[in-house]
Amino acid sequence: MSFEPSQKLTFPVPIYVRQLSEAFACEQPSTAKANQARKNTLAVWAVYNYLKLMGIRADLTTSDSWNPIMRWATNSADLNIQNVGRLECRPMDPEASSCLVPPEVWCDRIGYVAVALSPTWDWATLVGFTPTVNGSEVTVASLQPLSQLLDQLYALQVPLNWIVQPHIQLSQWLTGIFEAGWESVETLLSTLNPPPAYPMRSVMLAAAAAPPIREHLPKGLRRAKLMTLRSGLESCPVVLVIYIEATSSRIRLMVQVYPGSQQFTLPPELALQVIDEKGTPFLTARSQRADSYMQLQFWGSLGEPFATALRWKGAETIEHFVI
Repeated sequence: MSFEPSQKLTFPVPIYVRQLSEAFACEQPSTAKANQARKNTLAVWAVYNYLKLMGIRADLTTSDSWNPIMRWATNSADLNIQNVGRLECRPMDPEASSCLVPPEVWCDRIGYVAVALSPTWDWATLVGFTPTVNGSEVTVASLQPLSQLLDQLYALQVPLNWIVQPHIQLSQWLTGIFEAGWESVETLLSTLNPPPAYPMRSVMLAAAAAPPIREHLPKGLRRAKLMTLRSGLESCPVVLVIYIEATSSRIRLMVQVYPGSQQFTLPPELALQVIDEKGTPFLTARSQRADSYMQLQFWGSLGEPFATALRWKGAETIEHFVI
């Protein structure tokens, strides 16, 4: 499903939204931060309104841009898209040739929408979309049409029947019982000819630096699975690694993705998500140019289900687990 028109879309900003943006601005400690909060609020609302018209569910209340602490501490203009991830909505001047993107939102985003705001704050124009950014500035000429944004959002939505799929029992891994297809990292690497080498650069979303795939982790164990995503005539082989470590109270888990071929880096626009029992992604990473791996880290409890999703150019593969 896609939305055919590629031109910019302009929306009138209701008075109540302008009043809300002023309320958010009054919370800030300086004039600069107040102006930032005002613009971010209007940009997020414009994208939210557009997606609502297109039938895509978004949640303002769980977005950092609607959180008073995060508004004060960051320059985030995110919009939480249900079952997908966070979309960044960056404000810009109507006559500007580029849109500024602060470094703090370069990661953990499924894409970026440039939103031009009128000087009187009563109109917002959705200028275009980009799935990734490579710096602090995105030119208007490089933006994709809004139809590409919708296509990506529809492609990233989680299938509704994922919960009924058979689950891999991770607690059994700790007793030495493993499902078919999940091998030790060393065994899997020995089957790759030649085995890939992994430089130490990452799009890091976890709390600690990701270890290279060959590093030994004595406190827990890892199993790896070679997976291939296919899009038309193109293929994307990757190695999915699950690390599990039992502590006295909870279970620590890490999900890692490495190149599964002779390439040293992941393909651009590879998406990795961790999905909860309701089918809602709660951790997301997207590969960028020259990323050698991705890693997501979280904690869980025995009996808790989750899934991992890998998506690339419309292809996807989902693995279901229970701790």
